[in-house]
Amino acid sequence: MVLLTPGQRFVVKQILTSVIIAIAALVIGSRVLPTPELPNLTAKLVYTLRWQMLQLLSLLAVMIHIKKVRFTTHQIDPLAKRDTELLDIHHRYTNNTMEQLMLSLPGQWILASYVDTYGMKLIPVFVLLFVCGRIAFWIGYSKTNSLRRGYGMAMTYCPTIGIYCYLVYCFIVYGSTYNLD
Repeated sequence: MVLLTPGQRFVVKQILTSVIIAIAALVIGSRVLPTPELPNLTAKLVYTLRWQMLQLLSLLAVMIHIKKVRFTTHQIDPLAKRDTELLDIHHRYTNNTMEQLMLSLPGQWILASYVDTYGMKLIPVFVLLFVCGRIAFWIGYSKTNSLRRGYGMAMTYCPTIGIYCYLVYCFIVYGSTYNLD
């Protein structure tokens, strides 16, 4: 049996909490949100892209913050090697958000190509989970104990993993030419 450290147990609790919240959000969203009228694959992809703009704002927000900090501190010259700790966490957040976007965005595009219009109700839920997860990750990382970033990390990452599991299933069952008419 593997014994977890107190820090690891704390992070596992955050992950489980985030997974429960994500599942509840998906169930509630599938029942409450209206089914969008999307007659073809192009409409489904455009719908997805428009919602994903909110995900990109999670990256834009930190970029604006970094620019503000650079302008108002010694970091205006990034090569000065002064006050680098002011931006370290924000750079880490930026890198992690880029990694998460690189997985999330195309996963949702491919998802849109497999699901019917009823399933498209979940795109806004996935997007909002991502945005809330990124906010929780940034706050947990920069404002409190950095171990608290687990809530946001799991809320961003776990739904994406769920999407990819479903996509593998769809690819095996339906193939790569499904719904291309």
